[in-house]
Amino acid sequence: MERFDSPQSTVPLLEIGALVLEVMTISHVLNVHRLLIRSRLVVPHALLGVFVRVAQLRRRAFTLRCDDDTVWDERRCLFLSFNNSKYTGGTMLIAPNADPSDALIEFVRWGPIGRLGLLRMLPKLYDGTHIHHPLASRRAVRRVEFNVPAPIDVMIDGEIANLEIRSLDIIPAALDVHI
Repeated sequence: MERFDSPQSTVPLLEIGALVLEVMTISHVLNVHRLLIRSRLVVPHALLGVFVRVAQLRRRAFTLRCDDDTVWDERRCLFLSFNNSKYTGGTMLIAPNADPSDALIEFVRWGPIGRLGLLRMLPKLYDGTHIHHPLASRRAVRRVEFNVPAPIDVMIDGEIANLEIRSLDIIPAALDVHI
């Protein structure tokens, strides 16, 4: 959970169409989550599911551009994460530079890392040091446009949906938080 400097703060929200969210992830690893949901596997078996999916891993491009970019980014990747908070899934520090009060989307991209490299880097997703890897990058943006030809699996705040995504925008000061 993010900490706020004062008892009253405004928080921006990410918007994709009519959906409001805190984090959105696009990744080939999402099929692990689908497998777990369908089979109702418990945690030890979930790790087995992760390793099976890593063995089957394919990295592809999710074409996008941010803010005023004129060129579409068509590079292959392992995952793209668009965050309004530092943590994903409770303890994974996917976006260590995210600030819920800066009215920016923290965009984390991890390039086409190999299978063994991915397994070695998994622990670094929990302390945020994964973004120092040469295949990782981050940037703070206001808008992301997508050029993806068909619906894709997207995780939005922990829920998986198959969506045709066109853009992701930040809505500054969309929520008033009173503590």
